Amino acid sequence: MFAALDIGNSYIKIQLFSADKLINYYKFSHDEIGKISELFPISTAALSSVVPHITHKVIEIFKKINVLPFVISSGIKLNFKNLYKTPNTLGADRICNIAGAQTIGSTVKPKLVIDFGTATNLNYINENNEFLGGVICPGIATMKFSLLAKTSQLIDVEFDNSIVPLGKSTSECIQSGIIYSQKGLIQEFIKSLGINLNDLEIFITGGFSNIMKDYLEFNFIHENKLSLIGIKKLYELNN
Repeated sequence: MFAALDIGNSYIKIQLFSADKLINYYKFSHDEIGKISELFPISTAALSSVVPHITHKVIEIFKKINVLPFVISSGIKLNFKNLYKTPNTLGADRICNIAGAQTIGSTVKPKLVIDFGTATNLNYINENNEFLGGVICPGIATMKFSLLAKTSQLIDVEFDNSIVPLGKSTSECIQSGIIYSQKGLIQEFIKSLGINLNDLEIFITGGFSNIMKDYLEFNFIHENKLSLIGIKKLYELNN
């Protein structure tokens, strides 16, 4: 059995495969890392991580069953051409999301991959399968907690699919400010590309994509396992 692991800033996502068949999906907090050993037997594994000390702990767990996970990095063989000015700084999370979109998406259309996580990042791949760059900005929760940490009188808020631009209370104003700043960023970025929306294939993923999907005014493919699909593809390309 093959395990694809995506170690993010808040959670560890795991997809188990038997050959090409998806078996089970798991999502653990960092504090629940020991639960990984309950998923054995696993014969091969690959991981993407943005949290180095958690990576080390996961590798040690796998070493106990004589499995050395393949670690995704910018130095491996990719299913797209990395034209970033600083290619070695392209994060594993972004690499895997792009690889996932390349795996399940069009082979002829340019793509935009939007990940709504701790950070919100936008990644643009042109019609020649070349990654040209994108945007990284604070995510929904990061924006909220930054406001709460820096102000003494603002209150905590939750997010749903009924937030309107004109907030009529302090909580509604915070909700609106965060949601519509995310939406506005995306709209302006797409406009800057100068591409007809019908010619652009857009993917959304990440923990907050379930909220943001209700505010986006364009067609998109919603795939919360995009990074895991990318991890499996990259493992196959390199092994």
